[in-house]
Amino acid sequence: MVHFYRFPLEIREMVYYECVVVGEIYPYSISDARQPDAETAREKTGCDLPAMALMQVSKTIRREAEPMLYQQNVIRLGSATATKKFFERCLTTPERRMWLKSIRLSLNCQDITRTDRAAILDTQLSLERDSLLFPENTPYRWFEAKLHAEYRKRLTEVIWPRKVSPIIEDCKLEKLAIDFSASTCQAGCCRLRAPASIAFRKGFAQGMPKEIQAIGLTEEKTELLRKLIKKWTSWRVARCDMLNALDVFPEESER
Repeated sequence: MVHFYRFPLEIREMVYYECVVVGEIYPYSISDARQPDAETAREKTGCDLPAMALMQVSKTIRREAEPMLYQQNVIRLGSATATKKFFERCLTTPERRMWLKSIRLSLNCQDITRTDRAAILDTQLSLERDSLLFPENTPYRWFEAKLHAEYRKRLTEVIWPRKVSPIIEDCKLEKLAIDFSASTCQAGCCRLRAPASIAFRKGFAQGMPKEIQAIGLTEEKTELLRKLIKKWTSWRVARCDMLNALDVFPEESER
């Protein structure tokens, strides 16, 4: 029998390709996969899973096959929590993150984590304490508006920039698909596509992706967004250029 390692690298790569390249992969935790309702990978994630057992055969196979797993599949990033775990557990160094070539992610209110909710709860308690200083007839909707504003602020200034940070800092992508169709506040009453786009305001440190797709936007707005991200990438601006973002989404300027 011929030893597998005696085959030329090109032949071994053909084997790896058949095992780990499935089109799209959606990272999730093993505990989630063991839930009773997760009978198959496609039912759980909408994607077929690569043959990850191949990575456990030997260090040599893992070293040769792992880059292909990330380079030739589209990585569909879910919530902010799942995205954080993916980068912390799978791609722990900037060098490994350079393997990524195609990413699809969404920016929506589901990115709010338990830690973020706890921080917002502290604000709510603070508002309740401050309410003792107001007259008894202060309308309750005033407190609701304050809490709603805190959720919006947390999403646009902390959560979404934190989610995309490893992508714009360490990845050199060929394609990036951003889903803005559900970029709203936690109540679903405010469209936050302009603040969501500002999550990319620092620009891409390793160069702008060759292709940017904006799901939920018209082709005209998508092209304007590409130009805006290209400018941010060129300037690597440190401050939020809100006016430029509102040029792309003028209907949100009145909010």
